[in-house]
Amino acid sequence: MAETINSVERLHRLLHQAKSLSGKTCRETIAHVLNVSSEDLLAFFHGFQQILKLVYDAQQIMKKIVESQGYDAQKFLSPYPQIMATLQTITANLDRRWDEHKHSITEVQLTTLLLSVDLIPKVDSEEVIEEDELAKILSEIDELTEEIIGTGLEANLKSMLVNHLEEMRMAVNDYRIRGAVRLSEVGVSGIGTAIVVAHQITINESKGMEVDDKTKSVLSKFWSLVVKAASKAEKLKPILELVSKYGTLLLGSGDQK
Repeated sequence: MAETINSVERLHRLLHQAKSLSGKTCRETIAHVLNVSSEDLLAFFHGFQQILKLVYDAQQIMKKIVESQGYDAQKFLSPYPQIMATLQTITANLDRRWDEHKHSITEVQLTTLLLSVDLIPKVDSEEVIEEDELAKILSEIDELTEEIIGTGLEANLKSMLVNHLEEMRMAVNDYRIRGAVRLSEVGVSGIGTAIVVAHQITINESKGMEVDDKTKSVLSKFWSLVVKAASKAEKLKPILELVSKYGTLLLGSGDQK
């Protein structure tokens, strides 16, 4: 049986790791957890934003469970505003010593998160994506980007596809923090991008403009990649079955999987 994980468990692991560190500044500690350089401000603040979103994701999952199952809201929801307040304090003190602030992550918070994990249903969990699969997706993004650039697509359509692949690359890099949530979001929006581009190609063909097989094949590969990304969210799979059928009709059989 495949290993599963959810946003609450990811948050617990991240905070537990941060609390175990010492002797660093707040900036260095967060950078360590994010696995980025503390000097790379773009990657650092992007990653920090993903941590804030992870807190929100986890809180929303537990809020839904507490409301539907009648669990103690004070017990299971109180850690999230406390954690958010700690993170906001850290942003104003990035160059202060982490040891001055890590006490704000309490054992009560960590224990409550850990207890919450077992209350979360499968639909709000996801299968763990192994490192080799993430590496394969990144490789596919690189290859497909080169292929798109080499097609005869109009510049604006190329730009749409390439920009979306860059979003997907960032979502893969964000996986360790937010899991498949962001990757699935990018996959879903990528489906819309693919449909827009395919529709424009259909219009061009109706006007007598020739579209070569290579271009159609590349678009089909793009479709397969974004559908695969979107399918990483368990709750989207039923919808994707219907969308995939639509894509097959619009794009042709190609590389649909």
